[in-house]
Amino acid sequence: ILKYCHSENIKVVPRGAGTGLSGGALPLQDAILLGLGKFNKILEIDYGAIIKYGEHIAHVHASASHRGLLGEDQVDWKGVLSALQKIAYQGDIVIESFSEGNKTIARAAAIWRRLYDSPKELSVEGINFLKSSWKQLAMRSDSVN
Repeated sequence: ILKYCHSENIKVVPRGAGTGLSGGALPLQDAILLGLGKFNKILEIDYGAIIKYGEHIAHVHASASHRGLLGEDQVDWKGVLSALQKIAYQGDIVIESFSEGNKTIARAAAIWRRLYDSPKELSVEGINFLKSSWKQLAMRSDSVN
């Protein structure tokens, strides 16, 4: 789909399993919406795209593939964070998740179980995970150079 759209110069707006309540994934008239809600496994991440288009990255949303705690999911965080370090990324990394507490959003995002104990746990554990991973990668990079 993406190759075809690229060859035909058709803009694509990817949409995950979000709620659609904010209207953030609405395509313009000359674009299509690509729904990714049924995708449940990450097969490959193109870190080269992060490096190639790094100058266009304004901020990063860090969200676990299972919507729970960062680092306990399928995302190759070392690869993602390493690519961000290669472009000397200095922007924000925002932790994003949902909970079963808001029934409307939980239903729309197909959340049927408790993902973490509290928002504080999500925040503290997520920040600690990102900081320690970033620091470990930076130390490895420094020791190689």
